[in-house]
Amino acid sequence: MGSAQDKERLDTIRARHGEASTDWRAIDSTGHGEQLTARLLPTQPAIALVTLTAECGYQDRNFLLHAHADILFLLCMLAEAFRKIRELQKLQDQPRPDLAKECGRICEDAQFKQFMLKKHGIPSEDRERFANSVRKVLAIESRSELNTHPAAARRWEALLGRFREWKDAP
Repeated sequence: MGSAQDKERLDTIRARHGEASTDWRAIDSTGHGEQLTARLLPTQPAIALVTLTAECGYQDRNFLLHAHADILFLLCMLAEAFRKIRELQKLQDQPRPDLAKECGRICEDAQFKQFMLKKHGIPSEDRERFANSVRKVLAIESRSELNTHPAAARRWEALLGRFREWKDAP
């Protein structure tokens, strides 16, 4: 978020907003000009909070009339943004799988080798040649790209998904 002062100010704004009257309306009061009214409590009648003079432009009138609802809207948007930020931070704090290591491990699997032969025509007798062929299928130079390039990671996940489907097929 921001500094401790920003948090304190936001808490003050929330408290002020929560304590403020609601149901703001503009009414014409003969002899007094236009007044902004609000209810202090839902069970009480509205009372005049502000009298708008003839010099008050419609922009300021609308600003004052909608201030309470606008602040509520902004506080709700801010709360939702903070919720999403916390959610994303939790995701970032989770350890990411080492796809390069996983690829190396899966490439040693006999069933994966059989899958690559049947579906991609890649023989596995020569370990280095097999590894090069898998990298070629994934369009990468090095397995480490699986951890650093999202598109490469998606290609690996797709290949792994096809392998699992093939393996689980009757």
